[in-house]
Amino acid sequence: MAALVAGAQNSSRASASKMLVSSGAEERTAEYLASVREKPLLLMGFLKRLPKGGDLHHHLTGAVYAESYINYAVADADCIDRTTFKILPPPCDQARGLLPASQAISDFVFRNLVIDALSIRNFHPTAEDRDVRLHFFATFGKFDLVTCFETLEHVPDPVASIGAIVDYVAEPGAVFYSTLTQPDDLNDKGMSWWYVGPRNGHISLFSKQALQVAWGRHGFKTVSFDAGHHLAFRTLPDAWRRTIAPG
Repeated sequence: MAALVAGAQNSSRASASKMLVSSGAEERTAEYLASVREKPLLLMGFLKRLPKGGDLHHHLTGAVYAESYINYAVADADCIDRTTFKILPPPCDQARGLLPASQAISDFVFRNLVIDALSIRNFHPTAEDRDVRLHFFATFGKFDLVTCFETLEHVPDPVASIGAIVDYVAEPGAVFYSTLTQPDDLNDKGMSWWYVGPRNGHISLFSKQALQVAWGRHGFKTVSFDAGHHLAFRTLPDAWRRTIAPG
C-alpha cells in the first residue's frame, strides 16, 4: 500500500511539474506575442516560426453567414431550389420549384428553411440527416463553386482526396483550388525549393500535367490561372464559359 501511495504521489508531482512548465511556456509565448503585436515584421517572423497547424488562418467562405449568401443571391437575381435549397442562376420558375431568392427575404418560413440548409443552425439529427458533419459538408453541393486552398499538397493520397471533393460539387459547377505547381528548374533546386520545406508539411507536389491526370480520373478538366491557382470542373455554368476556356 505504501508503495502504491508513493507511486501515486510521484505521478501527481510529475503531472503538476508538467503543468507548471507548460503554463510557463504559454505565459512567455503570450507575453512575446503581446510585445510584437504592433510590430509587423517581428510579428510575421513569430508566426512563421510556429509549427504547421499552429499558425493562425481563416477560411473566408466558411465564415460567411447563410443570411449573407441569401443577400448576394437577391442582388444577383438568383433562384433557390425549393427542394434542395441550392442557389441557382436565373431564370426562376415556380412551376419547377425554382423560387426567386427574394422570397427568402419576404417569406419567413422559407427563409428559415434556407438558412438551416446552408448552415448547421438548429441542426437536429433525423433518420435522413443524422450526422452534423455530413450536414455541414452537404452544403458544399448547394453552391456552384467549391473552394479548396492549400490542401492537396498536405495529403498522402491526393487522388482520393480529389474524389472526396468532387462529391460536393454541383453540376454544373467548379472547384477553385490552390497548390503551387513545380517550377521548371525543380531538378536544380531539389529539396531546397521553399515549397518543400519541412515546416510547410507539403508531402505531395504537382506539375500542371499531374494535376490534369489527377482530376481527369474523376472526369474533371483543370485549368491554371497562374502557378498557384487553378479551376477544376466537369461542366462550367453557362455564365462562366465566355471567360474560361480549358487549356
